[in-house]
Amino acid sequence: MPKLRKIIRMRPLQYILYLAVITCLSLHLSPSSLYAQNSAADEITASKAEQAVSVFESLMREDMIHLTLKTNTRKLVKEKMKEAYQPAELTYLDLDGNTITRQVDVKTRGNLRLNVCRYPPIRIKFSKEEIKRDGLISPHKLKLVSCCEPGDLYQQLVLKEYLVYKLYNVLTDNSFRVQLATISIEDTEGKDKPRETFAFVIEDEDEMADRMTGQIYDPKAVTTRALHPSSYDLLAMFQFMVGNTDWFVLNKHNVKFVLNKEAKTLKAVPYDFDYAGLVKSPYAVPNEKMPITNVMDRFFIGKCRDDGQYDEVIQHIMDKKEEIMAVANSCEELNRSSSDWVIKYLQRSYDILENPKAITKEIERGCDWTPLPKK
Repeated sequence: MPKLRKIIRMRPLQYILYLAVITCLSLHLSPSSLYAQNSAADEITASKAEQAVSVFESLMREDMIHLTLKTNTRKLVKEKMKEAYQPAELTYLDLDGNTITRQVDVKTRGNLRLNVCRYPPIRIKFSKEEIKRDGLISPHKLKLVSCCEPGDLYQQLVLKEYLVYKLYNVLTDNSFRVQLATISIEDTEGKDKPRETFAFVIEDEDEMADRMTGQIYDPKAVTTRALHPSSYDLLAMFQFMVGNTDWFVLNKHNVKFVLNKEAKTLKAVPYDFDYAGLVKSPYAVPNEKMPITNVMDRFFIGKCRDDGQYDEVIQHIMDKKEEIMAVANSCEELNRSSSDWVIKYLQRSYDILENPKAITKEIERGCDWTPLPKK
């Protein structure tokens, strides 16, 4: 608003026009109008938030993404048991073909693979300020699995484990999303030759839980009775299907728990499938207490249910057979031997599921099995 002295100097016509403008503005800027404008602004902000993608989603592609990671590779490998972050640089192309270079921190991670692998999985930590500047949203930490050891055998293991995640995605959204990649790992000290390997990036657990309209829950103890029944039964049947026995609810091994407070449900979500029979890792062995001697042998770990209670879960898996097989056949990077093994293994699983007597026998053999000492 002009100062009083300026108003006095106005000519009559100017003053009349000035009053008209002020009156008009006062009408449009009434409390209700301001509230409406603020609400509209809030809706725009909320809409932008909904459109914003996470760090993981910014890496998602219909095909593979190529990553280049530069760090002190010798230090990363030599000090892998410390699991300490060190600086690194990550480069890739965005969907428009622009080169994106991010300053990140990386560290080794894992349980068994940290011990048996020359190159264990890593965790990448992005800069919160950098991703915010670029319009991305957190979580800002992602897991990356690459080759445990050099050689084509281990390249194929990465691809097969990636496929297991994708197969579970077919059956349920209560699962971790993954993005297949090739990654060039370069030594900033120039002492190691660059190595290129297949890899895959895993969605952050908090992002996964948010998609499930829940949150990660890490209780001191959990029992299968607390879990959402059909969700848990599907998990157990899928693990049987891919021949994975390297998981257990009671000791929270290779499962994350998602709590939905409104729905009052607790669901388990599996991860780490390198021990699955379908993957066939050379270092994988079954639990010594199990009645199997080879990880390629299937063994059901789940609840003992009344007759017919697994019918719906089994039918769901049967209904998804065509899609499951299509995903299994979709990984062009698998060599002929690996591809044949994946298809053969899955087909054998479906043979068992299609035979009521056979699957009932498998369920009864393993249900309520526990690796923990009985009290």
